[in-house]
Amino acid sequence: MKQPDESFAQLLSTLLALRAHTMRGLTEEAYVALARVVWSSCEKDGVYAVKLLIDPVAQPQHHEEGSDDLFCVLIARVGYQGELIDAPPGYEPPSYPGVKLSHVVVGSPSGGHVPDASQPQTYLLAFLDVLGFEALLERVGLAEVHARYALLLEQALRPQSQEKQWFRVKSIVQGEVVPALMWLPVQAAHFSDSLLLWVHYHPGHVEEFLKRCSRVFCKALDLGIPLRGAVTVGDAVLDNSANVFLGKPLVEAARLESKQDWVGVALGASFKNESLRIPIPPEKIRMHTPPLKDGATSLFSDLVLDWPRVWNSDYTDSAIEKLNALALTAPKGPLRARYAAACSFYEMSSESPDWFIPPGFTKEA
Repeated sequence: MKQPDESFAQLLSTLLALRAHTMRGLTEEAYVALARVVWSSCEKDGVYAVKLLIDPVAQPQHHEEGSDDLFCVLIARVGYQGELIDAPPGYEPPSYPGVKLSHVVVGSPSGGHVPDASQPQTYLLAFLDVLGFEALLERVGLAEVHARYALLLEQALRPQSQEKQWFRVKSIVQGEVVPALMWLPVQAAHFSDSLLLWVHYHPGHVEEFLKRCSRVFCKALDLGIPLRGAVTVGDAVLDNSANVFLGKPLVEAARLESKQDWVGVALGASFKNESLRIPIPPEKIRMHTPPLKDGATSLFSDLVLDWPRVWNSDYTDSAIEKLNALALTAPKGPLRARYAAACSFYEMSSESPDWFIPPGFTKEA
């Protein structure tokens, strides 16, 4: 538990480091005194349990029309429908002059609900296949392949719904875009040289699921396991407990995976589904056409997973070194060319990470 003034001291240190007192023409001592008065003007409780100190002069992203005054804000957790979490019966939010209230959404967009797996449901699905599996098995042995698969599955499933580990997203509550903390009830299965990831479809699941797929791809590459795959959406029966996996998205993903001639992951044509109107976050994908075999056009959405963005965020070395090392283990010719195509994509993504921002616009802070 933090001491009463510890949060204030940390927030004040941040503002002083931003030279907020200089921007206001105050000495450091005078600014501290002003900040302490503002900090004392609002009190948190068991529902609005987080208090922040904001200076819009030094933090223009928090500027409010008509005022540049320092202010403190109280933050409460809300559910996906906007209801206050931890609020006792009859609770009334703080309401007095100068108090500002904010909210952070927590939980799963679907409320943690996992539908009956024995019945058809709409799913987001990723089918990932290990390239050169037999050669890998021969080169490193069964025990090592099993150990690498265990690490890969851990990456696929963590954080998962049972552990409720959080990640930051944006959400919409009562018509407003707000910060959110979310967990994803993702599931996984593997069959020899193939890995299957899925989660029941909800618009709020799309961004994190695509990011999870990229992280699995990157972890596999880091472990020396080259993956090729496809992400699709549609109605299926995906029942892990009964080992039943049936449905169009699975068929589409398997077909699209086999039609690609590179190391990478494509999004299937099912992402163009007009009835679902799937919200696809541009920073998780790229408009790119990888080398494709005959018959792939009808299966492909013109979008691929932007795994290099995740690699550059999570790893310090270049993915090209990993890809080139794997290429040396592949036979010369078309199979080795798959790695060259992946290297080209990595370079393209790394050189233009903000490809989706129109000229003249700047990325939000």
